[in-house]
Amino acid sequence: DNVKPEQFVMLTYTRSAVIEFRNRLFDLIGDDAYKLDIYTFHSYINLIMGTVGNKDSNTNLIANFNMNVHKIKELLPFKTALYLDEFQDINQETFEFINTLANEGFIEKSVAVGDDDQIIMDFNGANVKYFDLFWEQLNKNREKRITQFELLENFRSDASIVELSNSFINQIAYRKKTHS
Repeated sequence: DNVKPEQFVMLTYTRSAVIEFRNRLFDLIGDDAYKLDIYTFHSYINLIMGTVGNKDSNTNLIANFNMNVHKIKELLPFKTALYLDEFQDINQETFEFINTLANEGFIEKSVAVGDDDQIIMDFNGANVKYFDLFWEQLNKNREKRITQFELLENFRSDASIVELSNSFINQIAYRKKTHS
């Protein structure tokens, strides 16, 4: 949709997801897949801040970015399209980082993909409320409103497994999905 590959950034949580997305994109678009920036959240912040990540420094990396954003705004890369993977696992610090990219950077288009039934990082503050906050923040001061799509078909599991899991999931008090 008129976005040059060099202006696209995708953020996910694991290096294996970075590799998987790169391989899938290569199968779809060929060598242009290598022009797209695909990073983990931490490696992208390390890139912006000019730091080298390790297990110890990654612990407070996002919080450190958020506290120092006023000093490093000019270091934000020129990216107009942002793709966020596993959005259901976003916590407060990561949400603030995403807001910085969307509001202080050059982001014009955003895609957040997540399944509120698959939150696994709640021990780290992940919460379905960040879906609502994301739409609210992106809809502010924008002429074109955000469109939400529900992907309701499961391609990975047998129908009997989906049916059994839905019987449990449907008991959850607050869900984004209106259908199973």
